Amino acid sequence: MTTRKLPHEPRPGEHPKERTETTEAPPDRTRASLEAKIAELESAAAEAKDKYLRLAADFDNYKKRSRQEHMETIQHASAELIGRLLPALEISTRPLTTRPKVWMRPG
Repeated sequence: MTTRKLPHEPRPGEHPKERTETTEAPPDRTRASLEAKIAELESAAAEAKDKYLRLAADFDNYKKRSRQEHMETIQHASAELIGRLLPALEISTRPLTTRPKVWMRPG
């Protein structure tokens, strides 16, 4: 366990590394390059946000379309099942709705 407070502080017994190269750009160039980088990053962020919103809308449309297709499938299957069962139901209820003919004996 170390007693360092900050990660950039040298460990006990180590010597801090000296910088031999100092490449500093003039303040105007640095500012201009930073502003250009900021503009580039803002543009990339706007593009990423636009792609995200389009993807979210596409996914929402997919969910709605999928739900609609599922409901249509259920309705079609229900209608087909009723169409198949209706003749059998009609045949089975026919004896209940008609009266039998009474045969009378002559005499």
